[in-house]
Amino acid sequence: MRRLLAAGVAVLVAATLSLMTITPAQALPARQWPVTPAGLGSLYGSVSPGFASLRIWGPAAWCYLQPTPEADVAGNLERLVAPQLDQVAAAGGTAVLTIGHPPPWVFDNHRNAVRQTPTWSCGDHAAGRAIPSLASLRRDADGSPSVQAQRWRDYVGRVVDFLAARYQGRTPIILESWNEPNIPAGLEPGMPIPGAARTATEAAKSLHAYDAIAYDVIRDKGAADWLSMGSSTTILRWDTFTKAYFAAHNRTRRIDEVHFNLYSYSVRSVDSAVAKWDRRAKLATAPLRQYRALRGLPIRLSEVNLNLINHDSPLNLRRSFTSPDAQRRMATATQMNAHFHGIQALYWLIPWRPIQTAVHVTTEPGNVAGDALVTLQSNLVGKTFQGCKQRNKVRTCTLRGPGGERTYVLWRNAGSSTVRAPKGGQLVAMTGAVRAVRAGQRLRIGTTPVVLR
Repeated sequence: MRRLLAAGVAVLVAATLSLMTITPAQALPARQWPVTPAGLGSLYGSVSPGFASLRIWGPAAWCYLQPTPEADVAGNLERLVAPQLDQVAAAGGTAVLTIGHPPPWVFDNHRNAVRQTPTWSCGDHAAGRAIPSLASLRRDADGSPSVQAQRWRDYVGRVVDFLAARYQGRTPIILESWNEPNIPAGLEPGMPIPGAARTATEAAKSLHAYDAIAYDVIRDKGAADWLSMGSSTTILRWDTFTKAYFAAHNRTRRIDEVHFNLYSYSVRSVDSAVAKWDRRAKLATAPLRQYRALRGLPIRLSEVNLNLINHDSPLNLRRSFTSPDAQRRMATATQMNAHFHGIQALYWLIPWRPIQTAVHVTTEPGNVAGDALVTLQSNLVGKTFQGCKQRNKVRTCTLRGPGGERTYVLWRNAGSSTVRAPKGGQLVAMTGAVRAVRAGQRLRIGTTPVVLR
């Protein structure tokens, strides 16, 4: 677990500046996590030292890797997934693979199991909208695994064997059973498919059973020191499905991490974009308090930034969103607000439709949002979060380097304030500009984070 935590961006919410009396941020996970290059992830595009991690949820799905019972799972992994995993391993990152979404043959090719689904789910294989019923996953009367459970166990075993042969000792990997099961496009309980879950609650319990099978396979194969089981990625919505799913894991935990996808739609200003995203980041963490078994688990945002602003709206083209300052601010404030709320890692989605969002996070030089994130990341790598707090609307995260030296990140979600520098050193702007400051010098803190090192 410690090795896995070190692979994500570390966040701590506890101790802070002694000269401030402040309300602490949400403190869910364990403390003292070092920041590594794997802290920023990209769903698409090449990795780099600043964006060292990937989440792969399209070609890694069951419906692509084993579209028929006879399909060569290892061969399909080699063709569809290994090129990206090789990049991650070379960059020192972490890989998240969404391996679920059953292919049609799991339901004996029932015609409704092959209805059209979104491309991101299973595309032309079209099996992503049903999950086997809970009854079909229970053991048979003689104690042997059911047919449905055995199919999933055999498939996961083949995936683990392939990953072990190529990536054990090279890079940490996290598996997910499903992508966004709590939206109709990701999972639609009640579809008339024999053997499929019929209600949101049943589907949640079935997905817990899927997670449990994969969790046990990982351990049975001795891969738990580098291969982990994350939760299925729920869209951030504390609905019936989400509550039932995490309640099942609270009773019998079979995951090592909690994963969410977090979007923020339909806002008219940069201020409201940052503030709304911040509220939703808190919503991703605060309700987990009620689940005792999940409280200390690391939290990843498997997808962020696809709709940080709006959803398919002309408002995305507003000049206030597309200015370089706004781009830097929205990207870096999103990153730091996630840390403030106890979230360890973010996986940035590079939009396939530029109109869909004003924030384009890519790894190519010259992209102001991406370059600002690399600037931020480069000042955090190798340091450990000591805590994050807020006073008079100024948020401050304190980090400690290997030699004990302190680094501070300061920002506001709206407006600006003047504060005294807690130490002398260099103040780094997200443009990369650096200036010297004295201890106690007055600093103007605005909505784009600055680093005092």
